[in-house]
Amino acid sequence: MAENTLEVSGLTKRFGKVLAVDHITFAVQAGEIVGLLGPNGAGKTTTINMLLGLIKPSAGSIFVFGKDLQKARRGILERVGFSSAYTSMQSRLSVWENLLVFGHYYGLPRPQEKIRGLLSEFAMDGLGQRLYGALSSGQRTRINLVRALLHDPQLLLLDEPTASLDPDIASRVRQFLFSIRDKRKISMLYTSHNMEEVAQMCDRIIFLHHGRIVANDTPLALTKTIELSVLSLRFDGSPQAAQKIVAEKGSLLEIRPPNILTAEVSTDRIGELLTAFAKSGITLIEVDITNPDLEDVFLKFARKGQDEPDPH
Repeated sequence: MAENTLEVSGLTKRFGKVLAVDHITFAVQAGEIVGLLGPNGAGKTTTINMLLGLIKPSAGSIFVFGKDLQKARRGILERVGFSSAYTSMQSRLSVWENLLVFGHYYGLPRPQEKIRGLLSEFAMDGLGQRLYGALSSGQRTRINLVRALLHDPQLLLLDEPTASLDPDIASRVRQFLFSIRDKRKISMLYTSHNMEEVAQMCDRIIFLHHGRIVANDTPLALTKTIELSVLSLRFDGSPQAAQKIVAEKGSLLEIRPPNILTAEVSTDRIGELLTAFAKSGITLIEVDITNPDLEDVFLKFARKGQDEPDPH
């Protein structure tokens, strides 16, 4: 059984009468990438701030590398990297000066060499002398990621690590994160609003709502909780007959000329629906099936929360 890099038990945070994080318990194994998802206000940022020791929990425990964060915070954070698209460095210092400060802070023997290598890795070789304050949001995102990686951490807390990045650079960042995970068995806690990216990056996903964990499973298992698929059918035959078949097997969403029908059907009844069309004599010219994805799962939990009263 893999060793846990991070173990959280009963973690709770109150701000006055507001219960921001509500007795959550989870673990991240060595070499595992875990997504931390949820709508705005779900408790993600508060959780990350507690994992960094920036705010003190109201209750519960955090163990990192087998040690209690409250008792061994300094030693633990020497092995933890944090990158967020929403944090900044000194705007009047150059990129190089900012990173050099952190390199010395971490006690790196040759910080210049490490900085050059990471700047090159993220296609920023020519940005070293630019003022941090003059960078674009995408460039700042990459510089923040470089800072988080300078000291070869064993646990990475990544908050929107590809926000504002061009697709080619975002792909480059993801591939680099995969490579260091494979080489050094680094663990990562990963937040993003890009559901396609989360599905690609994460081994497992924790979904927070109202400060509580409402789901904790693999991306594939979570998508299987959505039982409906959307079918778009272009057919040759009677529209009335086509609508009748759909009414028996699923739910008609739309029908428009020339004989294009969109329906919502239980995933396990798609075969029955297509067989019914074949037996009816209606010719299916084109069939497009859209299966549930992680975005559907996100919307499911977010909407469920809107339909229920906030328990706090």
